Amino acid sequence: MVLRATFILLGCLLALPARAIDTQITITSETDAENRRQQLINNAWGVVSGQLPTTKAQLEQKGATDPWNGTTWFPHNVSRVDIYTTPMSNGQTASAYMYFAGSPNNHRFVALNPGHAETCDWRADATSYNMQPALMGLLAAGYSVFTMNMPVGAGSTGSFYDPNSPCGDVNNHNILFATYGNAAMHYFLEPLVQVINFLQAPPANYFPDGVPFTDYNIAGLSGGGWTCMAYMALDTRIHNGICVAGSMPGLWFVDGIANPGNSSGDQEQSLTPYYTIAGYLDQYVLAALGQGRLHRQILDVNDNCCFGQAWWRGGQTTALGTPITDLENPNLPPGVPVPAPMGSFFNWQAYYSATGGTGPPGAAAQCGNAPTCDWDTYTAYYSNQLTSALPAIGPGTNLPVVRDPQATTHQISVCGAGSPTINPYTSTGLTVCTAANGTTSVGGQLDGLSLIIATLDSNPPTAMLLGRDEILATTSGLTYSRSSRTFGGTITITNISNGSIAGPFQIVLASLTSGVTLTNATGSFGGSPFLTVTDVSELSTGDSATVKMQFSNPSFGAISFVPTTYAGTLQ
Repeated sequence: MVLRATFILLGCLLALPARAIDTQITITSETDAENRRQQLINNAWGVVSGQLPTTKAQLEQKGATDPWNGTTWFPHNVSRVDIYTTPMSNGQTASAYMYFAGSPNNHRFVALNPGHAETCDWRADATSYNMQPALMGLLAAGYSVFTMNMPVGAGSTGSFYDPNSPCGDVNNHNILFATYGNAAMHYFLEPLVQVINFLQAPPANYFPDGVPFTDYNIAGLSGGGWTCMAYMALDTRIHNGICVAGSMPGLWFVDGIANPGNSSGDQEQSLTPYYTIAGYLDQYVLAALGQGRLHRQILDVNDNCCFGQAWWRGGQTTALGTPITDLENPNLPPGVPVPAPMGSFFNWQAYYSATGGTGPPGAAAQCGNAPTCDWDTYTAYYSNQLTSALPAIGPGTNLPVVRDPQATTHQISVCGAGSPTINPYTSTGLTVCTAANGTTSVGGQLDGLSLIIATLDSNPPTAMLLGRDEILATTSGLTYSRSSRTFGGTITITNISNGSIAGPFQIVLASLTSGVTLTNATGSFGGSPFLTVTDVSELSTGDSATVKMQFSNPSFGAISFVPTTYAGTLQ
């Protein structure tokens, strides 16, 4: 019976024609990439504009009770906790926490997604995934974190207050598609769209220290790793994305394959109309494409669920002796191995190998026609495709795929994960673990969380906030012009540091009096207007530069604001 089932599975694979999801990179230019991005948006939202929604998240509660109070993870580096609710079509909603970093605070935003957690409450998430220390580590390094969940099922509330609405349940996800069709895809993505819309145009005096975020980033595990990639492919406002154990390009995602084991059970990962527009390799390109943008993928060598070394070759246990299990199949109890020859136990190494391979003609080309397409060879091949193809398409960075030997299971590997009081993660000192087998990690490779933080630190925002020990901003008095009916004045910035500071320089007028408009503003940043200091590319110690301000003030009341200066380009 087992042999017959194996024959039927291979027969389905051999007969199936190649799909867009399993091809090489097909995007040829920035124009082509933008067209694909717009088509993906149209498909996911059922629109024709090619534009992401402009709806803003609702601020359900400002200054909410910290849910970690009373746990071993408290206190942590948090200045304030808010709750956002994101209403969507068909009555779907999602609620999630926003944690603003205390001190240090680098004014950078990270959306962190745990994937198929089957709970909306991060305190109840399985500790083996290490999402709790990942949250705490990012906060300790000065990053503010939005704890973004995967969606719930049709008709559920999407609230962590509702125990009957588990976030990230595979069966519920498939119900979404059965109920709403292709448009169900946007429920996985829109909450973050709305949150960034809100944060880029918030109420007055919203940020705890008055300083908006300088960039927006994303990271996630498993289904959260998939969300990381899929979202970054659509929203160019995302600066960095570090996606862990969430996807690989390949045939197992295609609809119609008799592979009901892990990694193919979620329709959001295999929806043919969506991935025919852009397969995984093309979406990896979209995720990185754009000036200053960076996409990094991390795969766990010893992953017992998804995309690991043993999974690839059809093994039943990892190198550490852990059974390969289907963590995301709702038809199996947690921890129960997938029965052969289903799912995890299909041998993809044999399928893609050029010598004695079981795949159809052309399959071996997906692995560079390597005689033996082992996991390292396959991941290196498609990684090299990405890093080499992107420069010819446009700006951006697709870093080589990282194969993490430190994870002992399906997780973001973390140093000291079992000791929440030990938190070695700071922006200046990142701890290096040893590999899971007890040997020194190759090349001193960082654990997964440290690698996420190091990657974010390595690609800073295009504009950096200048401190009070670097730049002094002084304003003149304001005079009224009867001809223009505006109030005019100047603002001067002076370099008071011990070294030169490179521009361009942007001056944000935060907390501007309500009803007052800066009529000559260059643009808006975090809901506040800003001015660009023109004709100055650098300020040496003691040098100054001045820019004019012009305000419309119908009430003729007092005008107040807090000037903050940035070096670089605001987005």
